[in-house]
Amino acid sequence: MLWNQKVDRFLGDPLAGGLTGLALTDTVTGAASTFAADGAFVAIGHAPATELFNGKLAMDASAICWSSRARPRPRSPACSPVAT
Repeated sequence: MLWNQKVDRFLGDPLAGGLTGLALTDTVTGAASTFAADGAFVAIGHAPATELFNGKLAMDASAICWSSRARPRPRSPACSPVAT
C-alpha cells in the first residue's frame, strides 16, 4: 500500500499493451516516482451506505465508520468503503 501519493499520469499506450505504471508525486515531500501497474481503479467519491450502523458504531460527519483498533494505523476506516 502506498501512502501520501498523488497520481499525476497513467503510463503506457492503450494500443500497445495498455497501462504499464503510474507517475506519482509524494504529497509530503514533493518527490516524483513511478509505480509499475497493469491496472488501476479511480474513485471520484461516493456516499457511504452506512445507515445500517447509525447508533451502533462510531462514525464521522461523512458517515464513515472508524475503529481505534484498526490496523496498520489507529483511527483507520473500519468498514469503508461501504457503498451501494
